This record gives sequence, structure tokens and C-alpha cells, in this order.
Amino acid sequence: MKIKTYNEFSAKILNESDTPISPEMIPEELLKKYRVKPEKLKDGVYKGFLDISKLGLTNLDEFATMGIKSVWNTFVCSENQLTSLKGCPLFIQDSFDCSNNQLKTLEDGPYQVSDHYICSRNQLTNLDGCPSPISTLDCGYNKISVLKRCPAQITNLYLTGNPITKIDVEINILKKLVF
Repeated sequence: MKIKTYNEFSAKILNESDTPISPEMIPEELLKKYRVKPEKLKDGVYKGFLDISKLGLTNLDEFATMGIKSVWNTFVCSENQLTSLKGCPLFIQDSFDCSNNQLKTLEDGPYQVSDHYICSRNQLTNLDGCPSPISTLDCGYNKISVLKRCPAQITNLYLTGNPITKIDVEINILKKLVF
């Protein structure tokens, strides 16, 4: 089931009997560093746009200590030097952008991304670790030559700029394939 409204998200994450805690903010020094102003709904659950791009990060260890497990909006960690997605939120109710890093795998990344998953311009040779279902997956300009695994349910798949020689996977619900 795709969650479409904040109330549906709140009910699913917080359980029917819980109510959101009063909004709390992440400490001011982290807000400045990460350029984020998410509203804390419950431990590990945040509402808002989180952008930690262009900070020269090689990992998400420090970010992981903030305890953000779910994001009700977009999470951007693009244009860093990340080699792993370990520590990023597990559930993203909109878009996830980890493009322009040094990633060789999507493993340890989000368990669910409801809309766009952008992992272009990395060092990927496969899509292992990519969640399913997903609306749009942009994995252009990587090193994927043989596509053996892909989300089982996907609407749009962008493979532009990859040295694709073979697609050996069954894809359901695909409306657009670009390579």
C-alpha cells in the first residue's frame, strides 16, 4: 500500500493508538551543518526535506547518530564522496538522491522509497539493494553492463550512459525504459 497523506503515514508509523509528540528540532549545530529543518514526530521519524549534499562526506556515520530512520519527504545525500549508504534512513516517503558519489552498491540503503530513487553517476555495476516497488529509478552513468536484478515493480527505469549489453531480468509495470 502506498501511503499518500501525512495522516496515513502517521497512523502506519506511530500506530493507531499513539499521537505525534510535540514537534522537536534537531540540535541547532546539526541544523546548520546539514541544512535541514525536519520536524520530529517520534523517535527516528521526521517530516521534512533533509539535504546533506555537497559536504564532502565519505560516510553517513555522524548522520546516523541523529537516529533518523524514517523521512516523510525527500532525503538528499548527493555530491559527496560516499562509498556506502549505511546509516541512511530506512523509509523515505518521497524521493531519495544519492547521485554523484563513489557508491559501488546500493546495499544498506533505504528499505523503501515511495517515489524517485536517484543513484546516477556512481560506480554501480548492478542494482543489488534497490528497494521494490518503486516509481522511478535513475541509475544512469554508472558501470552497469548486464542488468540481472532490478526492482520487481517499477514504472520508469533510466539506464542512460551505462555500457548495457544485456538485460536479463523480468520487470513488471514498466512504462518507460531509457538506455
